[in-house]
Amino acid sequence: MKLMTRFSLSHSGIVILTLLISFFFIYEGARLTYQRQARLSQEQQISDLALAAKESLVQHEDVAVLNFMKSVVRNPLVVYAAYSNFSSGTRTVLPQTLDKELLANWQKSKPADSSAGGSGQPNTFRLSNGMEIVEWSSTPRLEGHAAGLVRLGFSKAALEKDLAGQTS
Repeated sequence: MKLMTRFSLSHSGIVILTLLISFFFIYEGARLTYQRQARLSQEQQISDLALAAKESLVQHEDVAVLNFMKSVVRNPLVVYAAYSNFSSGTRTVLPQTLDKELLANWQKSKPADSSAGGSGQPNTFRLSNGMEIVEWSSTPRLEGHAAGLVRLGFSKAALEKDLAGQTS
């Protein structure tokens, strides 16, 4: 009887341990997959904004990129969208309440020069209200020269909350 009890307990423990390990790997795999998907989505958004800016620069019309920025800022994960046109000196940040604070932060840290598309790695910093920002930037190029700069700022807390909501 004792041998049968020990056998049952040890095998039950192995089965439970195997199930827990399997659940952990499935959960972490789903979380990592969603994280990768969210990052690709952010890269695609900055790439789309850079393309809109490039088209705007070619057409010498900033209204198209402004309309695109307005639609991007409606995303609850996006804190701000910014656009700079080097040739005309135009600089726009939506929402405009963040304009001065972001400009001061950008003076401290310049983004890495990148080709049209994402810069590859986001920059993270904290606003004066304590909100952590994950910022993507891109430099649209015309005829081989940097013609502008676009930036998208995402709320790190909102990204983490979205990730938790997707994986729970």
